[in-house]
Amino acid sequence: MKKDGFFVLILVGIAGFFLYPATQEIYLKWNEVSPFGMAFVKFGVLASLGEALALRMRTGEWQRVLGWPKKAVVWGFLGMWIAWMFPIYAVGVAQIGLSSRILTAFLTSVTMNLSFGPAMMTTHRITDTWIELRAKGQAATSQEIFAANDWPSFFWFVLVKTNLFFWIPMHTITFLLPPVWRLLMAAGLSMALGVLLAIAKRK
Repeated sequence: MKKDGFFVLILVGIAGFFLYPATQEIYLKWNEVSPFGMAFVKFGVLASLGEALALRMRTGEWQRVLGWPKKAVVWGFLGMWIAWMFPIYAVGVAQIGLSSRILTAFLTSVTMNLSFGPAMMTTHRITDTWIELRAKGQAATSQEIFAANDWPSFFWFVLVKTNLFFWIPMHTITFLLPPVWRLLMAAGLSMALGVLLAIAKRK
């Protein structure tokens, strides 16, 4: 229970940093100077916390995430990739010239999650498996990576169900936010998705 409380304090501290006016101003300046660097940090930290929480929910206790330093780095680079793609999709869909902000945000989310989303999630699954196999002392060949995953389940649950019922609705909300806050929302959502995946795995 003490570790649970400590984890909650970490989340409160992170939320406070972004909400408190003085530190929020610092974040906005950092984000303006180095948006990709901040994307690396946001995803590296928040997504890693999501993985730790997901493992806690699956096992019932706090444990060290297997290969977590490398996983955090991978999450950071994925965050930079996402930071690059967000404005591409937002600007591209906006060129259609729809009068409704909500419809524009929805179509941006649909377009991104049905094209870039599967590529990003598959990349993450492959790198995640590679890191875990290497941490266990295995060679992590392409054959081992393929055999270590339940690809039909990955397709139907991760690529289809989470896209339809989680990512598309939540990214619609994300694209309604000012651009400076969109990537932070996406990083927070990656943490939330880890919790949802943990719940599904337990069931």
